[in-house]
Amino acid sequence: MEENTKRKKGSIFELHGVPGFYEAFPLALQHVVAMIVGCVTPAIIVAGAAGLDDGDRVILIQAALAVSALSTFLQLFPIGKKGGLRLGSGLPVIMGVSFAYVASMQAIAEDFSIAAIFGAQIVGGVVAIIIGFFIDRIRRLFPPLVTGTVVFTIGLFLYPMAVNYMAGGAASPDYGH
Repeated sequence: MEENTKRKKGSIFELHGVPGFYEAFPLALQHVVAMIVGCVTPAIIVAGAAGLDDGDRVILIQAALAVSALSTFLQLFPIGKKGGLRLGSGLPVIMGVSFAYVASMQAIAEDFSIAAIFGAQIVGGVVAIIIGFFIDRIRRLFPPLVTGTVVFTIGLFLYPMAVNYMAGGAASPDYGH
């Protein structure tokens, strides 16, 4: 067997190390549990704000899971050559749904339908791709103070929502019990 094709047994912290089953399995379960909550919760919040029925709510949650799976595989197995145009990092990165857009999606859902939310996400995705090509040039416009303030503001917006969900939901007759 050639040296290049031989798998190196190693720690989870080594780039090309392959951890043993008993080390990798608990970590895999931990990632699945953490990923499900982070991926499903924004879809549930947006579906509630849009007033979707149960069938459409399930489709929205399934779509969030499917797109997260596809984007995770794209990160694991990049498309393109290393020197040229390449999509994906080649690293074990789990991609999920972002809470950053929940506020804007809720605002859109109050006045429009779920189709408007999807349209806004397509436009936002195209803008993000375009900005991605120029990120090295504009990175200096986003120092840690700016990005930290934005993340803090997103967290502050999510606190009332989290409290309502912990209390059983704002429309629940047993709210807070």
